[in-house]
Formats: sequence, C-alpha cells, structure tokens
Amino acid sequence: MAAGFSLVLYVQAVGAPVPAYYWRMNGVFITDANSSVFTIANFQATNVGAYDVVVSNALGTVASQPALITLLTVPSITNQPQSLAVRAGQTAVFTVGATGVPAPTYQWRLNGTQLGGQTAPILRLFNTTTAQSGNYDVVVVNPVASATSLPASLLVQPPLSLNNVVQITAGQMQFQVPALAGYQYALQYKNDLTNATWQSLPQVAGTNGTLILTDTPGTLPRRFYRVQEQ
Repeated sequence: MAAGFSLVLYVQAVGAPVPAYYWRMNGVFITDANSSVFTIANFQATNVGAYDVVVSNALGTVASQPALITLLTVPSITNQPQSLAVRAGQTAVFTVGATGVPAPTYQWRLNGTQLGGQTAPILRLFNTTTAQSGNYDVVVVNPVASATSLPASLLVQPPLSLNNVVQITAGQMQFQVPALAGYQYALQYKNDLTNATWQSLPQVAGTNGTLILTDTPGTLPRRFYRVQEQ
C-alpha cells in the first residue's frame, strides 16, 4: 500500500443471528470499526500492521486470518554509478544502490538503449571493446514508481601501443600513447635488443585521452622503445 492511498479490507461471514464485526490492528480492537468493510482513507506509515476481524454472534466467535499490510515506497537511487575508463580487453564494472518497498528491479542501458540480461545492481562488462564506450545508466522500478540513475561514462581505450610516431626531429623522438587516468606511463628504451635491461624515462601521469612521450637519443644510430603502464 502506497502512502496517501485508500486501504479497503473486506470480510464475508454468515451466521444466525447475523454476526457483528470487530476489526483489529496487531491484536488491538479498532474503535468504530464494526462492519464487514474496513477503510483507511489516507494510508500512512503509522497504519502498517496486521489486520484481522473478529466475527461474533450469540452462538460463538471466530477470528479471520490476519492480513499484513505494508507501506510501499518509491524507488530511490542511493549510490550513483561512477564513470570509468579501461583498456580494451579489461573488465568494466558499474554499481548502483537503490531502495524501495518492494525491492526494485534493475535495467541497465547504454546511451538510452536497454542492455539485454543486465538486470542486477552490478553491471560487469567483460573483455571490453572500444565500441562499448558511451553513457551507462540504470532504471530501477517497483509497483509504485521508477527512478533513473545519473549517467556514468565508460571510455574504452585501444590496447597500449607505440605505433603512432608523432614527430621525428634531429635528436628527438615523440610517441602518441592512448592513456587512462590514474595510471603512470614511462617510455622505456634499449639501444640493443640483446641487452635484457630496459631503461625508463621519467613517468607521466595518465589522462583519459592521449599522451605525448618524448625521448632525446641524440645521434644514436638506433634505439628500441616500449611504453610501460603502471
């Protein structure tokens, strides 16, 4: 029962002589509730409880089975999903918190389109691809109403690589790297692949975009590079 609505309880009884009715809430008789129909015009939290009716005539008394009446509440988002960025192939996880009576159901969406089978408070996207980048939200519903979370963005960056050379000038190399916020990136190099030790240039803080990593090898005839994500 939602707050503000009318509660109507009805009982049917037979007997001779015609029986009288005495409604109770949680075992306590309710004043002036003495007909086969019991009504609360404006149901509120104070009216939550177990209702039954005692039916009596000169020959005896019988009590009905109790009806437990609870207060329904609209769904409310208590914990919004948070935006995140991952590398392609990683798992992305969104969570939402919601309350409501009865407990709400969940439906996750990507850019407003429902995601099939994603009906839990936690959304896990395994082995992500760049096509899954976008805005995710969740609609929570119970018989009273629905609520929609704020959108949370997902950025799926391509696999980490140094394939994109931005600039080659005399004595300098620059590489463009797809970067994620919260990570540190270091450009590493070797002058000879037979040497097992990679040398690291200073680390740079990641962003949800791209970084330009630079090395100044001077006049070396060759140098081998890789990028380290931490």
